Amino acid sequence: MTIDLFLTAMKKGLASGDTVELRDFGVLRVRSRSTRKGRNPRTGETVSVAAKRVVYFKQSRILKGKIK
Repeated sequence: MTIDLFLTAMKKGLASGDTVELRDFGVLRVRSRSTRKGRNPRTGETVSVAAKRVVYFKQSRILKGKIK
């Protein structure tokens, strides 16, 4: 239940464009991707991929050091 509340608060924050910082772990941000050309892997046909917003995660230096 506590985790559900935490995740709901994160989702609301990201949806409104806020940055979510988890100390010593990393930062979640929303970035905008522009329209681009893509390729259908089955047919090889070039397709247009629409602009969209995506969540981006940047790990902290502490987490990065522990992983190495």
